[in-house]
Amino acid sequence: MKSLQRTDIQFLELLKAGLWGTVPNAALFEGETDWDAIVLQARRQAVSPIVFDGLERLSKELHPAQQLKFQWYGDVVQAERQNALLNKTVVKLVERFSAIGLTGVIIKGQSLTRYYRQPEHRIPGDIDIYFKEGYMKANEQAQKWTSQIYERDIVEQEWRHQFCYTLPNGVIVENHKECALYFSRKRMATWKEIEHLTMGDSVHTFPIGDVAIPTLSPTLNAIFVFQHLLRHLLFFGVGFRQVCDWVLLFKHELPNIDLPLFLESIDRLELRRSMTALTLLAEQYLGIEKGLFPFDTLGEKVQEDATIMLNELLAMGNFGHDTTLSKDKESGSLIRKLNAYGLLFKRIFLVSRFGSREVFGIVRNTIEIYCKKCFRSLKNRCGKTTR
Repeated sequence: MKSLQRTDIQFLELLKAGLWGTVPNAALFEGETDWDAIVLQARRQAVSPIVFDGLERLSKELHPAQQLKFQWYGDVVQAERQNALLNKTVVKLVERFSAIGLTGVIIKGQSLTRYYRQPEHRIPGDIDIYFKEGYMKANEQAQKWTSQIYERDIVEQEWRHQFCYTLPNGVIVENHKECALYFSRKRMATWKEIEHLTMGDSVHTFPIGDVAIPTLSPTLNAIFVFQHLLRHLLFFGVGFRQVCDWVLLFKHELPNIDLPLFLESIDRLELRRSMTALTLLAEQYLGIEKGLFPFDTLGEKVQEDATIMLNELLAMGNFGHDTTLSKDKESGSLIRKLNAYGLLFKRIFLVSRFGSREVFGIVRNTIEIYCKKCFRSLKNRCGKTTR
């Protein structure tokens, strides 16, 4: 396993300080420091404002040049403005759906900001709303609010069970028919059973101002947020924003989580190995107290898993957007595309230890979707030639 670069160690130290408000280890920043590389990694991991908070706890004489620091602070201001906009939009959406008899459950995103020391410094994305009932009605209503509908290929849209649109204020929203998505029918049935056991018919909420916003139960949320993180790790890459989401959620909600049900559920979904690896990573680099989480992090196998996971996180970043793999996949060059898919299968093989069944499922479903697209394209061409 390759050793961490100095800038990655410094990045992780500032991230830890930003999360908890602690003082970073000044010795790590003495001498030459490549601040450009640290800022780049913080942005790639979608945690730039939190790392800036960590910087503010460091002695002034160790800070970067004023110009870079000023540019970096721009990330903080942008995150604050975006969070304010998304919070207002979440309240408005929930109230609008409620007015037509629909309960929209906010998942991920704004439902997790409350666990952060400075909630407004979590970089937001879009708004995800899960409709246990009334998904099609919610989609029809959304089309009355905006004409900016993300027209995915119909086969892929059905596969994902989600409907994406952009509101007039520029906020992207995704309506979800399913809370979590598994590529195995058996695994999906297991998830639905766990969802019912952990949620039942009760409605859990979190506050935005004086408004109670529907969300998942603490037990289900601790499973779902990790499941979502792992899925991205397996197929696209994932950043430390999602890692921090789960670590903070789990730490804060531990008293409210039904641990026997939680542990039984993650075993049924085969999540314990990957959760254990991430727990060790959080203990070593993010300041989580040893033994706080209910996982045995001792042993060489766990250390190896944690090292592989950490290297993947640092290499791929937030959904792998700016990696060579991602750019080559979108390239018009066949050679670059082939290289990208070669790299993709190589890293999938490496991380498949954390979810081999899901890896097999995504390969199978991708082939199925490709065949359906080809069949539909052929059918359309045949239809045109017979006219």
